[in-house]
Amino acid sequence: MLSESQRTTILDFLQKGIRHHENAINMVRNHGAFGRGALDKTSNIKTEFKKAEKFYEKALKIDNTNYDALRHLGIVDLDQGGFKKSERYFKKAISVWSDRYEAYNNLGSLYLRFDNIDEAVKNFNICLKLNSNYLPAINNIATLYIKLRDSEKALKNASLAYSAQPSNPIAIKNFGAAKILNGESTEGIVLIKDYLKLNSVDFEALNMLGNCYMDLGNFDLAVQYYEKALALDTNDGSAFYSLSGFKNYKVSKNDIDRFARKLSDPMLEGTNEAAKICGALYKFYEKNKNYEKAFNYLQQSNQIKNKILSPNLTHEKNYYAEIKNQFNKELIEENSKYGSKSAKPIFIVGMPRSGTTLIEQILASHSEVYGAGELVYLANILKFQSYNEENNAALKRVKSIKDWMTKENISKWGVEYLSKINDLSNTEKHVTDKLPHNFIRLGLIKILFPNSKIIYCKRDAIDNCYSLFKSLFHQPHYYFYDQKLIGLYYKMHEDLLNFWINECNIEMYCLDHEQLINNPKKIVTEVLKYCELEWEDECMNFHKNKRIVRTASNMQVREPINKKSIRAWGKYEDNLQLMIKTLQ
Repeated sequence: MLSESQRTTILDFLQKGIRHHENAINMVRNHGAFGRGALDKTSNIKTEFKKAEKFYEKALKIDNTNYDALRHLGIVDLDQGGFKKSERYFKKAISVWSDRYEAYNNLGSLYLRFDNIDEAVKNFNICLKLNSNYLPAINNIATLYIKLRDSEKALKNASLAYSAQPSNPIAIKNFGAAKILNGESTEGIVLIKDYLKLNSVDFEALNMLGNCYMDLGNFDLAVQYYEKALALDTNDGSAFYSLSGFKNYKVSKNDIDRFARKLSDPMLEGTNEAAKICGALYKFYEKNKNYEKAFNYLQQSNQIKNKILSPNLTHEKNYYAEIKNQFNKELIEENSKYGSKSAKPIFIVGMPRSGTTLIEQILASHSEVYGAGELVYLANILKFQSYNEENNAALKRVKSIKDWMTKENISKWGVEYLSKINDLSNTEKHVTDKLPHNFIRLGLIKILFPNSKIIYCKRDAIDNCYSLFKSLFHQPHYYFYDQKLIGLYYKMHEDLLNFWINECNIEMYCLDHEQLINNPKKIVTEVLKYCELEWEDECMNFHKNKRIVRTASNMQVREPINKKSIRAWGKYEDNLQLMIKTLQ
């Protein structure tokens, strides 16, 4: 039992620790490089962090189970880029006081920073179950869904936080990002610019504006904002990676050497930041035709991402097998009579990087088509996810299909999905949904919307898989960062599509990407005819369309059709033998 004097002393130590901690954070923010390069710039910041640590440790010496001291030690370590110590302190705080909500939010923030999405969601949800009004957790879960580009959940949580505290800087920033993600770019840009008036040195917000202008096709403005971010934090891997994607952007040898040296920083080891730096160096060395160095960095980038995601292909094989076990032609025909008669949705599916963005851009240039991009609506409505990585949740969902495949649910889900796409566009005859991984859900799509059109994009296997291997995705695509896994997953996707087409008799237009590139007018004519659309010349001028494009192809679709991506892997053929042999 602590005496009154001890409690007073602990409180005094905590308050002093918090003051030094806040001093350190403010100094870091003033340097514009939170939690990363700033610690290299001045010893004063380190000194303030150390003073904060010492006061928290003094409190802990008096009471080694003090919840606040443990939690703040975790936060101060996290703010310096730590992981293991932070995790240990937060878990210890939770073990001391399991029904206090703050430490769950702190632990979720830790996992979010290091891209352990499942654990982040779990801890944020526990926090909000204990206190549904805790604004930091609502903001954090909004940040998470913005990161995952889940527009629906991002806007829901960001709106909640912004409504509760419209002057809160983080709430303003997240609400702006969520607005942009939901297609309300003008309002979103205004909000983020308002936020930057309060915090002009936030390089992350500058990167957000750069990304937004990229999606809008305003590449000059995008470059300006990425350069501003890099000027504020010369170690900003996100800005460096984004700038590397511009084919004519030149970077100095000093910048390349600085980022290469930065990779030896222990704080960056095994992080997404390191993966981005390696990915950028790959692109810059490839532009300089130093293919050996380029591939070495590409390999490093993929190894880091693969280790972070720690994929388990057995989970996915079991998922695919169960889908094929549960679905058949009869099930689809029997239940589709309860589905919507609407022909409004056009579903564009296939492997990522298979040409889905290109054909959507072509269709969206038609006066009767609204291009909605990669919608997560179906996955969320059906609770039928693209990957089976979270405690076999997707597998369990498929196994229990008889419990939820009812006339009432089918009708309700169809109405809900149509309501959402009608909110996006009430005027056009069709709305495209080009979430590539909807190929997993084709059986359900034909039940919910038997009259919908499906376009399956098929690209040369090696071209497609190399394009995946050289891309860093926002979403956790588990199997695209290892040559063998990419090849195996590609073959699994082919097998599932053959199942939908040959055994379930699902009608779709199979779009051969190479044929589209070689004979665009003929193939576009066929696609329009399949979608029951009249020919419009604008479909061939798709590259002039100013719509938002939020995929890795947002630069390519601003150019006329060309053959630059065909056999782009040729210069790395010797390095890609494992992938090539796996695909054979």
